[in-house]
Amino acid sequence: SPAACAVAQVGLTDLGLTLKEHPTEADVQAGYDEIQRLLAGRPVDCLLDLPEAADPAMAMATRMVIFTSTAAYMTDVKLLAYHDTQMIVQCLRHGNVDISVLGYIFYGFMVANYLHHHQEGYRYCEVAKELMERRGLTQHRGSLIYHGALVAAWVRPLSDVIQRMHDSIAPLLESGNIVIAGLASRLIVLYRWMRGDTLDAVDDDAARCEAFLATLN
Repeated sequence: SPAACAVAQVGLTDLGLTLKEHPTEADVQAGYDEIQRLLAGRPVDCLLDLPEAADPAMAMATRMVIFTSTAAYMTDVKLLAYHDTQMIVQCLRHGNVDISVLGYIFYGFMVANYLHHHQEGYRYCEVAKELMERRGLTQHRGSLIYHGALVAAWVRPLSDVIQRMHDSIAPLLESGNIVIAGLASRLIVLYRWMRGDTLDAVDDDAARCEAFLATLN
């Protein structure tokens, strides 16, 4: 919400990070360009080997930018895209934090769906997944698999995307993310229809989806 973003902005300023409150398309592009400059030709995989953030203030600022992603999403799509670029800028400048995996998956989703760099976005999602496995951050598994599946829909066969959606549901439920688990169940039905499965099969899957959602109230 706008109120949550405004409160976060005050906290970020106190920590020494000033972000634009009403970014433009040019600001989003400038953020993306800054990431390319900081990467300096290195592959996205280099994010896996970034050191841990040593500056406590900047580490907290990075966490705040990542945690306010949902609030930015509910406020303005350009604000979301801009915030997502700043997550990666922060990590590249100051190092990884404990929730950088979420920053990388959110950025990958934005790059694929907002900037339409589908292969690049998918690579960030794969890096997020690899970092999760290396650090043992399994509490984020459901969210990473789900968002990775959404991006994979641009570059991978639908059978692969459907399997990823199936794989996301159990860890989403384990982490209490019931709403996203329900969305994943519905998207499985949609992707089966898009794949060209028979209508009887899609109808059966839709019925299973409705039964599953009923258990979630």
